Amino acid sequence: MNNSPEANKLLKLFLNPFQFIAGANALLIGIIIIILASVVGYTVNCRFDGLIDVHSGLLEHRASYMVFITEGLGNWLVLAFILTLSARIVTKSKYRIIDIFGTTALARYPYFFIPLINLIPGFNRYTQYIAAKYIPNTAAITIYPVDLPLFIIGIICILFLSIYSVILMYRAFSVSCNARGKKAIWYFIIVCVVVEILTKLLSYGVSIAFK
Repeated sequence: MNNSPEANKLLKLFLNPFQFIAGANALLIGIIIIILASVVGYTVNCRFDGLIDVHSGLLEHRASYMVFITEGLGNWLVLAFILTLSARIVTKSKYRIIDIFGTTALARYPYFFIPLINLIPGFNRYTQYIAAKYIPNTAAITIYPVDLPLFIIGIICILFLSIYSVILMYRAFSVSCNARGKKAIWYFIIVCVVVEILTKLLSYGVSIAFK
């Protein structure tokens, strides 16, 4: 087992990167990653239509790029605004707005990797195979025995990355606002539910606006 300082630092960086990156640096890196994720998402038609939601579709049913970038930035901004306005409920510590916005932006970085899963041919083929069964006028496609296992692996990876991002979002809130304990956890869960509803409404609105 490797207990070297380098390995320990990498583990800490994975579990809680905000001990090393915060403030303006986290904000800049986070925004760049969100924008890049929207570009990749648009390329493969993978939308983040909610705080923790991910949906992949067929390229022929792809929405305007404005939908992808608005959803990406909106998911982050709605969470950051609500945390900034209401964090005083669970913390008496002083906190900086830039830290909340920066760390919550960086916490979205696992979502950059999710669209890349759509580049796996077997995953993509099986997605279209399912779509052809339920979406009218969708061309049928031949699948191969390896496609279903690749599809399952892809779904597991998407679930892992989504859960990891939620953990990072909590870490971002906890570190930025110095909030700990059960009260902070329950507060964060409630905030996520509220933000999920608001971002779903945002996604619906931009889908109509940018048809």
